Amino acid sequence: MRRMRRISLLTWLLWLSAIALSVLPMIQTLNDLAALLALRLGLNQMLMGVAPIAARYIAAILQYIFQVPVSVYKASIYLEVGGIPLEVYLDWNCLGWQGLLLMIIALAIALQGRYTAESKVKTALLGLEIFIAVNTMRMLIPCLMLVHGHYRWAIFFHNHLATPLILASIALYWHLSTSYILQPKGSEEGGLRLMELLTGRRGIGLASMAIILLAILYSGVGLLSTTVYAAESDRTALTFEFARPDFRYLTHPDWTDLGERPHTDEWKNTGTPGWYKLWEFDLYGPLVEDYRMKGNINYYVYFYCSRPHKAPYEFHIYDVDPSADTPPVEVHVDRFIIPLEAGSPPDPIKLKGEEVRPYIFREGHTIRIAIYVYDDGHEKRVYYFDYDSKDKHSYADFPGMVVDERLLPSIPLAIAALMIGVRRNGGEGGI
Repeated sequence: MRRMRRISLLTWLLWLSAIALSVLPMIQTLNDLAALLALRLGLNQMLMGVAPIAARYIAAILQYIFQVPVSVYKASIYLEVGGIPLEVYLDWNCLGWQGLLLMIIALAIALQGRYTAESKVKTALLGLEIFIAVNTMRMLIPCLMLVHGHYRWAIFFHNHLATPLILASIALYWHLSTSYILQPKGSEEGGLRLMELLTGRRGIGLASMAIILLAILYSGVGLLSTTVYAAESDRTALTFEFARPDFRYLTHPDWTDLGERPHTDEWKNTGTPGWYKLWEFDLYGPLVEDYRMKGNINYYVYFYCSRPHKAPYEFHIYDVDPSADTPPVEVHVDRFIIPLEAGSPPDPIKLKGEEVRPYIFREGHTIRIAIYVYDDGHEKRVYYFDYDSKDKHSYADFPGMVVDERLLPSIPLAIAALMIGVRRNGGEGGI
């Protein structure tokens, strides 16, 4: 009778990864539920304190190894590639806690066999260090793709390849640890030979060297991270500023000059219902490089009215080519219903726009924001806008990229594969 071919643990994990990719919509839903559970447990508060440290760490690698000009502000990395920086935001849910949980579970299962204590310690330490390296790679690769203009590839990697990368790395390390690092109790402790060091069970020697080298590398990057430039404010925030009645403009953070007292624009209604353009602002100076926009624009504005009133507002985003006699191209429109008070609010009104379809503003072009209001004409009103001061800082925060983690829903599948591998190999945890 023909014997059935044994399927290795690595093959099981690859198959399960393929299945996981085929059910990505369900995985995303489960991931959202897992994130909600983490929020209720308060895990996000602890991880929010770690996010700025991780941002500095990734920024140091980009700056000193890949020669990418960067700055950091809280948990955001800004790729200073010219013009408006590209923002990569490390959310609390993107730091790798899901993958770390899976790695710990994998190690707990692998170390159940009858192995020497020394080899178990080395397996655990090296496993955690390798996980840090792979998790760093997961966050680093989208940044490098963005630097080189491959926004869609960065999104594709972020959405579809990061999870298989983590699963494959854990499966590969399982194979290496059970085949070359973990030593069964009672094994011979003969002399160390070169071939045994490279290919045999004595890979435990290589593990020791790898642990030391990775620890030195991580310490060095940690020291370099303290030298990365720390921005004083959000680097993708374009500030509304006033020069004269016919020249209102948006400023890049490097050129923002806020006054001591706010400037107040006002518009009186006409009594005729309809949409009215209140004010428009152009980015000061043309873009020095292409700017790729995708995501949400967040507006922080000080709007109010002579009478309390709920008013529909629209923010129109235009692509303007100053060198050509062509009309502006409308890129996006955000619509809001804003409750207006009779006086200037003490804090800015925060408005989160809808997702912007991917669009590239070309070098030499500029960005325009035009603000519209719908007035029903029922009573006399005056609409006000305070901006251009330190205490009334109105601005539009342009989109960046959020590198989140989507591994948690795959953990049950991976654990099942690990347990299958253990059972098929007599409880020793090998492949």
